[in-house]
Amino acid sequence: MTNSITIAPQVSDCRSLFEVWRESNIGRYSEFISFITRPSGERSRFLMTVQVTGERHGSLLLNLVTTG
Repeated sequence: MTNSITIAPQVSDCRSLFEVWRESNIGRYSEFISFITRPSGERSRFLMTVQVTGERHGSLLLNLVTTG
C-alpha cells in the first residue's frame, strides 16, 4: 500500500469552468475564484459535475479539472 498526497484541483481553463459554475450560481469571477480555491462540501459537489482526471506523479495525486 502506498501513501499518496492529493493536492488541490488543477483547473486548466478557469473562464470556462466559471461559465459552468454560473449556470447554477450567481456571482462574479472573483467570487468563483474564492469558491474554487477553498475546500468545501459545495466545491466537492460542483467538481463532481465536471470532468476530473486523476494523474499520479510519484507520491502526488493530481486532480486535473476540465469542462469537457
